[in-house]
Amino acid sequence: MLNIAKRAVGSALQASARIGAGPRRKLAIFVPASAGSLGDQALVDSAAALAAEMGYRPLLVRLGGWAPIEVRTPSDHLELRSYGLAGALAMRRIVRESEHAVIIGADTVDGVYGHAKVEYWGEVMGRLAKAGLGTRFAGFSVSETPHAQLLKQVAALTDTGFYLRDAVSLERFERATGRSGVLTADFAFGLRPEITSPAGRAGSKWLEAERGRGQSVMGFNISSHVAESAGDTLLPALSTDLGGWLLDHPDYSCLLIPHDVRGEGQGDIGLLASLMASLPDEAAARCHLLGSSLAAWDVKALCADLDFLFTGRMHVAIAALGGGTPSAAAAYQGKFEGLYQHFGLDAQPLCLSPARMSEKGALRPVLDMLAAEAPELRNRVTTALPQIRVLTSRNLAFVPRQ
Repeated sequence: MLNIAKRAVGSALQASARIGAGPRRKLAIFVPASAGSLGDQALVDSAAALAAEMGYRPLLVRLGGWAPIEVRTPSDHLELRSYGLAGALAMRRIVRESEHAVIIGADTVDGVYGHAKVEYWGEVMGRLAKAGLGTRFAGFSVSETPHAQLLKQVAALTDTGFYLRDAVSLERFERATGRSGVLTADFAFGLRPEITSPAGRAGSKWLEAERGRGQSVMGFNISSHVAESAGDTLLPALSTDLGGWLLDHPDYSCLLIPHDVRGEGQGDIGLLASLMASLPDEAAARCHLLGSSLAAWDVKALCADLDFLFTGRMHVAIAALGGGTPSAAAAYQGKFEGLYQHFGLDAQPLCLSPARMSEKGALRPVLDMLAAEAPELRNRVTTALPQIRVLTSRNLAFVPRQ
């Protein structure tokens, strides 16, 4: 595939050179995945808004066969296929219209979800850099078990910069590759909260009603990543722990927050629906499951009104923390340590492994801690946010303002 991609890109650059440079007032933003994850939507919407604020029209580039990700900033969308005339024409357009290109690396650059996409991205970035574009991998993390050879292969792009979204990932990247990186924060910390969807409006109305009758409200998410790692004992353990905790705390209600609708049973929605159905009736009556029309900005707006959150997805934690709401998590692939380090928080008491979560009794002490320490945690999170927003904007600091 890469040899075919190389020929397509080479043809594009030759064609562009023959035609001339033309106006180049767009910023090419390579999206991390196909539509379906609200985490990816949060990343892309935030990056597009930041590009526009800097004076560029976003050119959102997705790989062949991917569905476009909806964003609120007026943007152009481009599908980049790795072969044939269509791929060559797409590359020519990027070169003609953009002076800079950035890949939102998220959690894929270290190869934990496969190599082919990352290898192709590296090939494209190398060619774009040779064509004179400023190129960066930005807003990405490195897990505790990266594919070292793939990282070294990507880091061999000497004209491309690497912007890591937390200090732990930065240290892992530099140790594995010998290259220097730049510390940033996740693009999604820049997401502007807004209620726009039917599911978001229904959730907001439910929250208002719960607050109106004097309830505190926690948020809860569980992901397919965690469910697959934990096994069949996870849902029974969560049902016992969450249901029992809600029964012991009748002054609390619970907002169930899906953040990825891909896969069997619409991803998180199926898992959360099964969990809600397994809760005792008295506890389930104080729960609300958000629907599939939800957008990433809805989630951030809703999370700001929660007392605290427990999540199996990092970008639900970022939605909460970005609005000042304390969050604990089911941690996987070593991704959460660096996130909490941004806030000066120790990840250990705030994280459970998937295996630990599948044990009855493991979740309840974490919920107890969050409920007891929520005001202090909120203060620490809120205090750190201004500096984190500075780090977020650093993802595009290599791009001059128009």
